[in-house]
Amino acid sequence: MPPISLAVILAQVSAAINRWRESFSGGAFSISRHGHRWLESSTAGAVLIDDVLTTGSTVHECAGTLRRAGFCEVFVVTVMRG
Repeated sequence: MPPISLAVILAQVSAAINRWRESFSGGAFSISRHGHRWLESSTAGAVLIDDVLTTGSTVHECAGTLRRAGFCEVFVVTVMRG
């Protein structure tokens, strides 16, 4: 049996983690009472800060929650892209 490349193993693990992460993201975010009070005073925009942007699914889901809650614009700031 030929040896399997470490890069191939890492790519397979990364893909599996991303599929697992995406399966749990739906409905994972909500607006707190404090967030609703903030919305009452201003719906102009929200800023999401994410340390590492990998697939973008977490930011997408969270931004969708903020938009559905009433924020007009959602801005995303990230430090790294994975």
